[in-house]
Amino acid sequence: MHAQLPGLRTQDTFDKIEKRLKKSTETFNKRVKLIELREKLKWPFSSSETKDLLAKLSRYKETLTLAASVDANNELQLVLTKQIEQGQKIDHLDRKLDAIQACVEIPTKITLDDRKRNALDFLLKPETNPQINLDQSIKLRHSTTG
Repeated sequence: MHAQLPGLRTQDTFDKIEKRLKKSTETFNKRVKLIELREKLKWPFSSSETKDLLAKLSRYKETLTLAASVDANNELQLVLTKQIEQGQKIDHLDRKLDAIQACVEIPTKITLDDRKRNALDFLLKPETNPQINLDQSIKLRHSTTG
């Protein structure tokens, strides 16, 4: 502790000074804190800066929207192109299938015609074939008779 001079109350004086300075410092610190708080809460841009920034952001948004739209249109065009190509491939395969079916039908018809001819030959032997009688009747027919 401080040594006191007789008859002087130095410590009381120092305490009084310290108390007032401390109070003043606290008030100053509170004001600084209030100013800091106000600055933190305050919008950092002026009205014109805010409008300018909003206009820029709006242009950026429009640009990005347009770019996304162009990308979507390009993708759609690619899909449509591929769909057209697939349609052409299907048409080509359809024509090939028709050609294959035609090639298969001809031997099938020939086979069926051969079987049919063999069956008719068996059932209609030359002596029982009515075609000869029909041809004879047509030759003998007169145009004026019914």
